[in-house]
Amino acid sequence: MICASEHGLPQLIEKAMLEQSLLQTLAGAAVKVPCLDEHKEDIPDLATAMATLMVEASKIDYKAFDVAALNALRNADWPGDLDELESVVQNLLMTSLGETITQADVQRVLSNFQGQAKESAEQHMPLNLDQPLREARDEFERFYFQYHMRLVKNNMSRLSEISGLERTHLYRKLKQLGIKIKG
Repeated sequence: MICASEHGLPQLIEKAMLEQSLLQTLAGAAVKVPCLDEHKEDIPDLATAMATLMVEASKIDYKAFDVAALNALRNADWPGDLDELESVVQNLLMTSLGETITQADVQRVLSNFQGQAKESAEQHMPLNLDQPLREARDEFERFYFQYHMRLVKNNMSRLSEISGLERTHLYRKLKQLGIKIKG
């Protein structure tokens, strides 16, 4: 049997979403899948493999990555992990005009992805500064966590890394701010 969860198994038990006996059965063979940023050296191979699979599945023309493009992908930040990398690769295959995908192509697509997230954050930050500090801080923290939860697609491990909070403190903070965690 193979099962997966983006949430830590102990946290699922705390929330009564998993029984202790099942955890004991699963714990003997639990494998933690690291996030993409922890293994940047794999990104060039992953991008190439994704491109090959997309070409086979979609009947789009294959375009190879030049070395500089693969290095640009490897050096980028991936808050959306594999889903974001897959979206970037698909976008590169469909929008690159040359026969190969270049570093300029990668920078163009990555800036579009990063620009969309930043524009969205800048346009929608409803912070009222005419209120007591505590309320303004709570409002900012609520916005901060909701923004990052969208970026990492509710992956609590990634949110914990980004925010610098241990997962137990993170869950407590989200509850205090009234933020519901979507599964």
